[in-house]
Amino acid sequence: MLNHLGRYYHNALIGVERNNHGLTTLTKLKDLKYPNLYMETTVDQRSQKRTKRLGWQTTIKSKPLMIDHLAALLRDGESGICNRDTVAECQTYVIEDNGATNAQEGCFDDRVISYAIAQQMVLKLPRRKININELMYRSPGKSAY
Repeated sequence: MLNHLGRYYHNALIGVERNNHGLTTLTKLKDLKYPNLYMETTVDQRSQKRTKRLGWQTTIKSKPLMIDHLAALLRDGESGICNRDTVAECQTYVIEDNGATNAQEGCFDDRVISYAIAQQMVLKLPRRKININELMYRSPGKSAY
């Protein structure tokens, strides 16, 4: 399904969480030769060696960063969330007494986590420079006045 959706949206970037069953999903997408999979790059502090791995790894280090970033987007009204079910999950996502973040008991957090991961990938995408002269401007029609 991801292969078909990604290709439908002009080979959109697909970022699979590689924890647990995500490895199977990544393997299948590679087998299908999907052309635009998220690649995480890490740099070893001592050797400065770069390691690239397909997919996103949620860890005890990355989860607080991605949740804090999503919380800031929500607080500042810049999250861009348009799905009611995702909003509902955000409303039942809590900080526990030990500092961990999860869905309340009996609730789910899959949409919260996937959206937080997507926002992290947006931060890591290379920025494209736009030449102001390439922008096409249209004057508003008479109906705009």
